[in-house]
Amino acid sequence: MINFTTSCPTITVQSCTVYDALNKQKKGKAVGADGVPMEAFMYGSAGLCVHICLLFNMFIKFNYLPNKVLQSIVIPIVKIKMVIYLILTTTVP
Repeated sequence: MINFTTSCPTITVQSCTVYDALNKQKKGKAVGADGVPMEAFMYGSAGLCVHICLLFNMFIKFNYLPNKVLQSIVIPIVKIKMVIYLILTTTVP
C-alpha cells in the first residue's frame, strides 16, 4: 500500500501480501545462504507472515538493509532439454 498524503510516498507491506507471495512460491527449491528452505516459510503460520511483514516495514521505515539480507548466490541449473538442444545444434567438424 502506498500513501501519497505526504510529500514522499510511504510504502508499507501488509501481512496478506506476504501470505499471498509465499503461497505463490515453488516447492523443492535449493536453500539460500541462511539454510532455511522455502517450505519453512510456506508452511509457517499466519503469525510468521506478521513477523516478516514487521521486518520488511522496519527495513523501509529506517531505509536500511543489513549486508546479510543483500547477499545472494545464483546457481545456474542446467536442464536436460537445454543439454539435448546444445548437443543437437552444435556442429562438429
